[in-house]
Amino acid sequence: MTAACVFPFLSSSGFIANHVHLVTPEWKTLFEHLADSAVSGLLITALIFAAIAFFLEKITAALQRVVARDSKSFLTTLLGVGVFVRSMYLTAFSNSPWSDQLWYHQRAVQMAEGFGYIGNDGRPTAYYPAGYPAFLAMVYRILGADPEAAKYMNVALGIATIAIVYWGTKKYFNRRVAAVAAIIMTASLSQIAYADTLFSEITFSFVFVAAIFLSLKLLSGGQNETAAFASWGVLLGIACLIRPVAIILAPAMVVALWREKRSLRNFAMPFAAAMVCFILVLAPNAIRNYKVFHAIVPISTNGGIDFQIGNNPNSRGHYMGMPDIPEGVSEAGASTRGYREGLSWIAWHPFDAFVNEGRKLFYLYARDDEGTLFSMSNIPDVTLWAMAIPVFVFTDLGYYCILALAIAYVWRKRRSLSQNEYFFAAVWVLTTLFYLAFFGSDRFHFPLYAIFCVFAAKAVEEM
Repeated sequence: MTAACVFPFLSSSGFIANHVHLVTPEWKTLFEHLADSAVSGLLITALIFAAIAFFLEKITAALQRVVARDSKSFLTTLLGVGVFVRSMYLTAFSNSPWSDQLWYHQRAVQMAEGFGYIGNDGRPTAYYPAGYPAFLAMVYRILGADPEAAKYMNVALGIATIAIVYWGTKKYFNRRVAAVAAIIMTASLSQIAYADTLFSEITFSFVFVAAIFLSLKLLSGGQNETAAFASWGVLLGIACLIRPVAIILAPAMVVALWREKRSLRNFAMPFAAAMVCFILVLAPNAIRNYKVFHAIVPISTNGGIDFQIGNNPNSRGHYMGMPDIPEGVSEAGASTRGYREGLSWIAWHPFDAFVNEGRKLFYLYARDDEGTLFSMSNIPDVTLWAMAIPVFVFTDLGYYCILALAIAYVWRKRRSLSQNEYFFAAVWVLTTLFYLAFFGSDRFHFPLYAIFCVFAAKAVEEM
């Protein structure tokens, strides 16, 4: 008996059209395949749940044995498992770049061939930050202009991020918390799935997480603070050239220092050195953009457009397509216009804007499956579509468990958080506020995964 016989609505294109509010053909096709395979996929999911329940004690015992190993042996084993699982995922679910992935790929190919950062029309662009396409271009120059090369670079960076999380958490928290956080990062299907895409999530998370743990080093004090802060400023600049949201690390550090009642005056010179290095990293990009657009564009031109997407009469808190841009308006002009139009709408409709903030918050944290869905856009086999269902289910289920544990821990310890925990919480809150200014997407919380995992590990430690 087919899925259509048991649940006819699941395979109905009308149901998809009415309940999946996306006009992109790739999304429509993807959800239709998932719906048609829902029954068999849910049966596989139920069998996996049953197997986990049956072998839970053995799984727990095996994990305890791994955690009990010395740090080097534990991390080697864990990273080996991480590489294997991610490589198998890339083999099973083949994703052909589309949407922003295709844009990044095309820009990187052009940069690798020496044409510079240009758009499809052949004119210079700065629509998205140049950092990620430039990194992809370096990968393509070395390994060839093949998306598969970028995906295996994602695997390497994802594994490196896990190593940073382990060693950083071990140093600034404790070994048990580090082990649990690293295991969660390794097993997270969201972390695994994004390796199969050409989005900037994996690359940005690597730099962002490195900057976060370097921030903890700076907060702990020590010798050569000016040099350490200068290194942090360089790393912050690199992160912002991939995604400007990284700038929130600066106020997060100030908040953490203020909360500990430490003299900000003592940090004035080191912090100034960091900001000088930060500006020097951004300067070449800003100068190039000024020459191209005759306007001040420190990083990219998509900010105003994204702001207008999230703040207009038709906004529902998530991405809804590009606003109309008058002919002849430059990228920089469109960005300025977007900020102006968005601010005007907020000023004239404050209540609607306030309600919309709730929607943005919902779409920022409601799901964790966008990377998983994008990685399934080119599945050639019906059997694999059925296997995609449990991947989809366990991606979100695992995320909800991690997020619930993290929120519960922070709320329970809100009056007694350590300096490092307080800094993590500040990064979480400030990142959220940053994106509430624009629109919500579950892709945007991906760089916070390391923080979620550390807080979740702290909650597990207290159980």
